[in-house]
Amino acid sequence: KNMEVPTLATIEASSTAPSDETAEQIDKDLHRAGRQELGVDDADAAMHRTALRRLLRAWCVYAEPEGWYYFQAMSMIGAVLLVAKEHDVDAAFTAFAGLMRTLPADWYCKTLDGARREVRAR
Repeated sequence: KNMEVPTLATIEASSTAPSDETAEQIDKDLHRAGRQELGVDDADAAMHRTALRRLLRAWCVYAEPEGWYYFQAMSMIGAVLLVAKEHDVDAAFTAFAGLMRTLPADWYCKTLDGARREVRAR
């Protein structure tokens, strides 16, 4: 899709939130995103999870109206980008959105058709 990615601040200022179901799933996945494997120590865990929550919720607000949905692996991708961008959530969100937009639209549609085809092909 050729949508321009808004800034994280613009999305957060919209006062829009992801669906309750999506927000709940994101919160469950925050603890599964490989924080320790990425070198985020216990002292920084709360900050890391807060940043990851912001990134993922912003993505969902941006993407769900276009038929793109959240899936668990996004939490791991977001966590890696946060560490790579030294927890600059704005920069990590821009990189995350750019990466997600390179995937075919049906890759992360509600039924994950593209992802399922990829799994069957392997």
